[in-house]
Amino acid sequence: MAASACPDLIIMDLTIPVLDGYGAVRILREVPKLSEVPIVACTGDVPAHRAQAMRVGFSEFLAKPIDFDELNFVIDRFLKAA
Repeated sequence: MAASACPDLIIMDLTIPVLDGYGAVRILREVPKLSEVPIVACTGDVPAHRAQAMRVGFSEFLAKPIDFDELNFVIDRFLKAA
């Protein structure tokens, strides 16, 4: 779906059913037209999640509960850079 929609930004929970966010970002990064799309991970703030998310290809990490000021900052930063 992302490949056909060509989004400017993806925000993804790490704990999604069937394929977790780590596996999903690895697949998305292999799609040439999605390889540079910013992908923001969000889940509970566990230091291991943050480190692993950045290691596998996420562009940013947001801890739940989401701070909407931080979310707006991240969205602005990535969309203004596009």
